[in-house]
Amino acid sequence: MVNNIGWHGSIHEFNKQDVESLVNTLISASRFSTIERLQIDAWRESLGWLMSAVGQLTSENHETADWGLILEYEIPRRGYRIDAVVIAYGVIIPIEFKSSSADSASQRQAEDYGLELADFHGGSRGLTIAPILCAGDALLSISKLNRVPTSKVVSLSMCPPDNLRTVISSLARHYRTGQGITITLDQWVESKYEPTPTIVEAATALYAGHAVEELTQSDSSAEQLLATQSAIQSEIDHSRSTGQKTICFITGVPGAGKTLAGLNVVNTVADTETTFLSGNGPLVRILQEALATDHSRRNGTTKSESRRRSSTFVTNVHRWLDEYVDDSPDSLPLEHVVVFDEAQRAWSREHSKRKFGRDASEPEMMLSVMDRHPDWSLLVALVGGGQEINTGEAGLGEWGRALEANFQHWRIAVSPELLEGGEVTAGSTLFESVPDYAQKQLSVNKALHLSVSSRSFRTTKLNSWVEAVLDGNADAASGIASQMSNFPLAVSRNLDQCRKWLRDHARGLRTSGLVATSGARRLRPSGIDVTLRLEAVDWFLRDKDDVRSSDYLELAATEFDIQGLELDWIGLCWGGDVRYDNGGWLLKQFRGTKWSNINRPDAQVYARNKYRVLLTRAREGLIIWVPPGSTSDPTRSPDIYDSTFDFLVNAGMERIE
Repeated sequence: MVNNIGWHGSIHEFNKQDVESLVNTLISASRFSTIERLQIDAWRESLGWLMSAVGQLTSENHETADWGLILEYEIPRRGYRIDAVVIAYGVIIPIEFKSSSADSASQRQAEDYGLELADFHGGSRGLTIAPILCAGDALLSISKLNRVPTSKVVSLSMCPPDNLRTVISSLARHYRTGQGITITLDQWVESKYEPTPTIVEAATALYAGHAVEELTQSDSSAEQLLATQSAIQSEIDHSRSTGQKTICFITGVPGAGKTLAGLNVVNTVADTETTFLSGNGPLVRILQEALATDHSRRNGTTKSESRRRSSTFVTNVHRWLDEYVDDSPDSLPLEHVVVFDEAQRAWSREHSKRKFGRDASEPEMMLSVMDRHPDWSLLVALVGGGQEINTGEAGLGEWGRALEANFQHWRIAVSPELLEGGEVTAGSTLFESVPDYAQKQLSVNKALHLSVSSRSFRTTKLNSWVEAVLDGNADAASGIASQMSNFPLAVSRNLDQCRKWLRDHARGLRTSGLVATSGARRLRPSGIDVTLRLEAVDWFLRDKDDVRSSDYLELAATEFDIQGLELDWIGLCWGGDVRYDNGGWLLKQFRGTKWSNINRPDAQVYARNKYRVLLTRAREGLIIWVPPGSTSDPTRSPDIYDSTFDFLVNAGMERIE
């Protein structure tokens, strides 16, 4: 028996079974120590419906006896099980059974099963997938339409139990024509499931005990994460055995899994007290709440107890510094290993003093705290590039200056990119030139660099397209976009049309949301007010039917809300703060009643990076809304937006009227 399958065989073999023997098989195959009576009753009911349906099928058409059938197929790391999957003429038909309810949540769940198989199951890729929701109170609805041309997943069909045979037969016959690709039951069952989870899903899975290699779609992604894991383990072993302090820098392209690698250190690699630190408040709150919710559900603990537990796994760096710098300035830290996310965004000395009254930069303070250990310690610093969006972020060089000033006894493990600079670190290096003392302390390891982006699992070209756009090179961007056929790029002047596009594409449990930069102040007349406070936990984690969720497409998240996170489908509301004109981008800020130029070099970097952050948040597709403007309002004049729209069309985006 395959580990994630309750039973599989041909329709002919299924017809020879009885309900009770199948129920016992499913109980034996379950990974749970006890099965609730409600689940057993549900199996009896749904198996009865399925037996009746396929019995009628084979009596009408003997050819159907050779079709494949899978029961209780577990979708790895999702925690869901598809009740049944029929393989008919190479058409994949996942079926979700509900005793009575055919509500919107059940419909989304059933459709999402089809999307999961299409995107992540090797044996289903390229095949037509036609999901069915069979529920006691459902109305018959056979779908033979697909409102998203780029997807092989047909819109959901629904039926009551008495019509299940009709729906299966109709879908199989309809999509058999011109299918061209077939697959056997054994091939399907033995195919790998290769997911690309969001960072929230990945953190939850790691926290629940899954290995990091279970959470990656491609062999290359898994290989590089395992290589990084091995490199960190070696640094821990070396530091412990030699009684040495070590700082280890991990670099990576956007979406390569730096945060996942860091979470893996905390959860798996380090066999000592450790924590994951981040100055990204929304990311910390979202991860803590998601971990607590999942832990409470799986273990039956109270939500407050689970929250206390998750807060030690992921911690706000400012709270950590409060404890060890302000409250207990001489105490030994509990952790021998600390992971710090987006280390290049640590505060400078000037900003720390102004904001917190601390006369030291965050790199200085973190090194100082970890240096208190009388034996060994390891500080893992995760480094990205082009993500600095806040005044006061010290940059990568501050770590080099802090090490040279007071911590020359520390071992320094780095990737080659950290010394060379380049696109990955936005041109920054740890040292302007490697000082003499560091020559002895430096260890260069290419395994500390993550080069394969896995966020946008439909394309590896998104980051390159974004860079071409921000460089103002429409021809280069258009050429890259032509290689991104599985990652829709669209642009429109109509906000309602953008919302419709997002709702059409974000099927099942896939997520969508509107985003805009904090500088896009004159989107307010169109209902997009970036000054409104957004509660990120609700926006990211609430159900689609909740008005606070991102999927309601009412509130737009800014770069501060969504940095380090992602959604499946993004609608970017383009403001007047970055506008295309005469072959390049003009950078503006809105003050009082008018726009003015951004002249400070660091502020120009932040303005450009805000759009880099938002343009790289989508996993499956992106639409940009460029407002039409208003001839009666000089702060929203059409000429502010028209050239930007034309540029984006020339950059390869599909124009949606």
